[in-house]
Amino acid sequence: MKIRKWTISLLWLKKPIYLIRASIDHRAKAHLLIDFINQTNLETILNKVSIIEAFFSFVQTEQKREAEILITSEELNIDAAKYYINTSLKQGYASENSAELNDTLPKINLLNLQYLIKKQNVFQKISLFVEKFRGIGGSI
Repeated sequence: MKIRKWTISLLWLKKPIYLIRASIDHRAKAHLLIDFINQTNLETILNKVSIIEAFFSFVQTEQKREAEILITSEELNIDAAKYYINTSLKQGYASENSAELNDTLPKINLLNLQYLIKKQNVFQKISLFVEKFRGIGGSI
């Protein structure tokens, strides 16, 4: 009997994960939703509006934290990176062929092979960031 209850409760916990990942738009946001559920005491929140407000507050905090980590780990130009990320979030996608992306990169000779590698890595990380926070985050 205990095994059966445990199996049922395990399936109940996995069901929201399956529902979240069922939508292409929500797959990138799945970890945010799961982290919110795990880190928040949902029993203390009184109504649906409060849950939504708490979620958006959580997302904005996570977005700012992850943006700071991205900018410092890649040694990007802070102001240009914030502008490019905010513009990309408003558009809903990051553009690889924009002057703003080039402005975010540290000063490296354009003919250097390391510049192209760095640009591609930064673009991929920013694209994932934008996909994750598109539509639910705010400006950084």
